[in-house]
Amino acid sequence: ELTTRIVQLTLAEKKVYSVADGALLICLENELSLDCLKAMAELCPPLVICLDRSFTGENGDALKTNAVQIMKSKGVGKFRTV
Repeated sequence: ELTTRIVQLTLAEKKVYSVADGALLICLENELSLDCLKAMAELCPPLVICLDRSFTGENGDALKTNAVQIMKSKGVGKFRTV
């Protein structure tokens, strides 16, 4: 709905948007950190969405793989990149 509440959070110095009281977390940062991913997972949202291009650099693939495992271990329903 157009009236769905969106709150901007700062997790590990990155902007993360919480939609519908934490039902969805979206991070649109150009670079992600392991600390940010862990902080998002700690909130246990049903869905987390990040930009695929956020997983950059030499460790980008490893960071993405770690993100998937971190989300699973914390019970996050779905983790998607776009």
